[in-house]
Amino acid sequence: MFSPRTVGVRGLVLDDEGRVMLVRHSYGPDAWHFPGGGVKRRERLDEAVRRELREEVGVDPNGAELWHVFTNLDEGKSDHIVMFVVREWRPVAAASREIGAKGFFRLDDLPATTSAGTRRRLEEWAARSAPGFAW
Repeated sequence: MFSPRTVGVRGLVLDDEGRVMLVRHSYGPDAWHFPGGGVKRRERLDEAVRRELREEVGVDPNGAELWHVFTNLDEGKSDHIVMFVVREWRPVAAASREIGAKGFFRLDDLPATTSAGTRRRLEEWAARSAPGFAW
């Protein structure tokens, strides 16, 4: 049996103080992640990240800069994650039950339960280093 291939988008959303937005889902492990989600059929990647950020966290991007594409092949998965950086945005109403908590955090003061993958991405982004492709 073959596992399905999935394509998702994530947003590295920054506020005016350079803090990054992270979310904790209302389901699953108590971990903090970048906001985002799956790309719908016939949906462009930039449209998907805008939709996900609006729905999940009330962020309407004024442009999203493509940063990198990652792949997660752990546990038989075939997930592809497209990361965008969002520097300019406006707040809008969000109505997602998927998000248990959200907040902006300084890179040197992330929640203790920030996921390992999220921490790696933030370290790479902050160092302006060339990230690998493995999530």
